[in-house]
Amino acid sequence: MAAAKPRLISSYVLPLLVLAVFLGCLSLPSAADSVLYSGGRLFAGQSLVQGNYSFVMQEDCNLVLYYGRTPLWASLTYEKGYDCVAILEREGYLVIYSGSGSPLWSSGTGRSFPGRYVLVLQPNGDVVIYGSSIWATGIGAYNGAARSVKRTARTAHQKPALPLTPGVAVVAAERGRRAAEVGTGHNRA
Repeated sequence: MAAAKPRLISSYVLPLLVLAVFLGCLSLPSAADSVLYSGGRLFAGQSLVQGNYSFVMQEDCNLVLYYGRTPLWASLTYEKGYDCVAILEREGYLVIYSGSGSPLWSSGTGRSFPGRYVLVLQPNGDVVIYGSSIWATGIGAYNGAARSVKRTARTAHQKPALPLTPGVAVVAAERGRRAAEVGTGHNRA
């Protein structure tokens, strides 16, 4: 009879263990999460939380950043769809889609190629998308003035400003009284 007890217990333990592993694999963003990775989704009613801040995909399709109950930022997509979902695309865009698959809003921050991105609700309440580098010198720390930068280039505060090509990043540095800005070309007039 004593041998029957271990067999009875083991018949319950295995299914419970399988159920626990299965439920662990289903973890979706919850109140304890403050990050969303590439391909990650916030469905209606889900949120990212960091301290008193919450980034909520509401049932009315509006994506809202709150401090407590006070809204600080919103996508202004309320009542523009149904069953909406916010997705951090693999190209770095945060996009809100309606239940029919139509895009309602985009962060406009993406790249033309897939990469690894993460949206973070930071402790200060800022929501930031971090991602793959486009290009780097590979030298690590600053080791002096960049010799390949043309000395005729001007900052955006001087006229004429250095023209930016759509999609091309401009990287510059500050040294002494000389300063340049960082930016990416766009198609805005």
